[in-house]
Amino acid sequence: MLTRMKLNQIVLATLVSCSFLFSHQPLADTSISCIYGEDNRKELYEITDSIDFNNARSSVAIFEDSDLTPYTSDLFKLEFDSYAQNYNLCADERFYNQPSVSFCSGVLIGPDLILTAGHCVRTQKQCESNRYVFDYAMNSPDALPVLVNRNNVYTCKKLLNRIERKHEGDFAIIRLDRSVPDRNPARWRTEGEASLREPMTLMGYPLGLPLKIADGGWIREINTWNFITNLDAKTNNSGSPVFNSKTGLLEGILVEGEEDFDYDKSNKCFRSRRCGDNECLGEKVNKISSITPYMP
Repeated sequence: MLTRMKLNQIVLATLVSCSFLFSHQPLADTSISCIYGEDNRKELYEITDSIDFNNARSSVAIFEDSDLTPYTSDLFKLEFDSYAQNYNLCADERFYNQPSVSFCSGVLIGPDLILTAGHCVRTQKQCESNRYVFDYAMNSPDALPVLVNRNNVYTCKKLLNRIERKHEGDFAIIRLDRSVPDRNPARWRTEGEASLREPMTLMGYPLGLPLKIADGGWIREINTWNFITNLDAKTNNSGSPVFNSKTGLLEGILVEGEEDFDYDKSNKCFRSRRCGDNECLGEKVNKISSITPYMP
């Protein structure tokens, strides 16, 4: 089990392979990822499309229990270091001063069900020790989301299904302690599959940051249980929902990809790794069609 300080040391020593989940959880054996072409990540307050906005509200950030401290009868306070502090970032990196807290992402798929990556939640005990938080997002340019409404914080009742196999899938389905009353679960593709070059949108919590919506990506390759995209992602986007940009339907969850950062020797700091739209490993997305047979 890793302390936060130890994890930061690993980050600085290894160019932050995305397999290092920012948490006390065991390290996963996957990596996620870099910026392809232009940086297309947006904040929630920048989203004007109603379908994208509703899909964004179905996303959920996964925290350790110790990251949320009781503040008032209605609020928790996030215990965090800034994105810059955690990753020794160069001063011109985007989101430099935002909080960096959550360790994985997920999506609401039923009144009390969430879907995430299998390497994010490996046991019932771990599932119960996590907190599942909605609306961890930037609602304006200047207001950092450091206080969390208690009504948006959920616990795990049961880890219903989980698979983490290299050639068969990487997902977990969790039943929460209660239904989520104020937002709609994501709708997913029920027949057929997305095609090459079809546009995709990613929604999740890269490197523990507040919600980021990344559009402008597309499918580069299709395999049996996954497809490869050029979506802009980072560590802790594991489990992030990937939506079809045309239909608004859930097509899968992000599970693996490129390394996050390159080291700037001149300035002694880290910068986001950059790749062309058709370069580097791409981002692996577990298809929803391979997950639906396991849904309750």
